[in-house]
Order: sequence, then structure tokens, then C-alpha cells
Amino acid sequence: MQSLVLTPFLRFYSMLMISLFALALSSTHSDSFNEAIFAYRSGNYSKAFKLFKIHAERGNVNAQYNLMIMYDLGQGVTESQVKASKWCLKAAEQGLPEAQHSIGLRYYYGQGVKKDNIQAAEWQTKAAEQGNQFAQFVLGDYYSRGIGVPVDYKQALKWYKKSASQGNTDAQNNIGSLYENGLGVGKDFKEAIKWYARAAFGENPYAQASLGNLYAKGQGVVQDNVHALMWYLLALERFKPEEMKKKIKEDRDELMSLMTAEEISEAEKLASDWKSNKLVEPLLEN
Repeated sequence: MQSLVLTPFLRFYSMLMISLFALALSSTHSDSFNEAIFAYRSGNYSKAFKLFKIHAERGNVNAQYNLMIMYDLGQGVTESQVKASKWCLKAAEQGLPEAQHSIGLRYYYGQGVKKDNIQAAEWQTKAAEQGNQFAQFVLGDYYSRGIGVPVDYKQALKWYKKSASQGNTDAQNNIGSLYENGLGVGKDFKEAIKWYARAAFGENPYAQASLGNLYAKGQGVVQDNVHALMWYLLALERFKPEEMKKKIKEDRDELMSLMTAEEISEAEKLASDWKSNKLVEPLLEN
């Protein structure tokens, strides 16, 4: 089984919700701006929207981005992806990396704007160059799949590593996939194990499943069904895409058919101990 690679969509809306408060508290604002933040936190979206709009029309980049969120989610205003994109673009053009990342995603999905992969890649590049870890991850994904840019696994690895250095477990997982499959680098199962392990300890289920695969096949590590099953069990608890979950269940069931009851029990205990932080680290080889 080839290791799993994430797409940007999985992180999109959770980032929108976080960004409103992160941006609002990032610098000193006028009393009315802070009043808008208080209103938003209190659930008074109508008041928050009116106040943010005043500041957005005066060119306040944070207010422009916050309007994008409120139009996107229909908070205090009728939901409008076109207007959400309009305000997002204004903030992006002022250089806000979060907005550049978001407008890039909007161009990719055709959300409130005409779908345009070239524009998507250009905006992700702007945000990535400013150090936005999510844009760096997405840009790596674009280079690995040829979205708005030519396929270039070396560039993909470059941007994944920048994102991974900021703790992005999706990027760490995808680096592992590049090394496992020899894309842009020489095939190196031990290096793949290293990156998958980093992501797995961040509770990334894709990486946990990939570790299960490599333990089951004995690639990069000594073949070990017990630890393979441990990682499959951990991955299944966090997997949400049903299609992917079905595949991991098939791999788990096939593996369990080769194991004794005692081995299965040991794997279940290791998984339980790992979740309880009793297991400091899995058995990995350098």
C-alpha cells in the first residue's frame, strides 16, 4: 500500500475559525475594533460585523480578513462566498499571509471566485515565502501534484520541510511518503520511518497507518507484526475519511489473520499504553 498524502482541504475551515482571534489579538487596535472582537466572542455577530466593516472600509487588514470569515460562515450577515473572497483578496493584496493562503485556497476550489490553479499557486507562494506553514504545506502539495505549477518533487520536498520545521504533521507525513516512494529523492525507507514517526507522535493518522505498513513489510525496520498492528489500531481511532478507514481496516484484518492471539493482545496493550503516554517511543531502528 502506498502511503497516504493529504490535500489542503482538510485544514481549511479549522484555520478560518482560529484566524479571527489570532489576528485580532496580534496588535493594538482602537476601542471600537476591540469592541467588535468582544461582540464576536459574545455571539453578537450582527454588531461585530458592522464594526469590522467600518474598519475594513478604512483599510484595516485584520478587519478585512475577519469580514471574509463572517461572510464565509454567514455570521451577522447573509453568507456570500463572492463577498468573502472580495474581502479576502483585499487583505491578501495588503500582504497578510493568512489572507494570501486563504485566497489561494479559494482560487483552487473556485469558492467565490473562478477556479484558477495558477492564481492559487501564486498566492500560496506569496504566503509560503512569508513563512506561513499552511501555505508551505499546500505549495508542497501543489508541486507534488502539478497544480498551477509543473510537477517538481524537489520543490515539493523543499516546501514540505519548511512547513514540517514548524511542526506541521501533514508535511512531515508527506516527506515520509516522498522518501518511501523515491520521489525527488532516492528511495530511503529509514528516512521515511523517521519522518512518519515525527508525524505519528503528533497523532497524524496517515503517518501512523504508514508506519503500520512499513512494520508489516519490514521496510526501514525489522519486520514486526505487533508494532504494525499497534500503529494500525492508533490510526483507525483518528481516521475520518471512510474510504481510507476501510483500507486500513482491510490491512489490519489481513495482518491479524497472520498473528496469534497473544501477539494481538500485546499490540492492543501497546496501543493502549501509547495513548496513556506510558509508552515513551515505539520500537524504531535508525
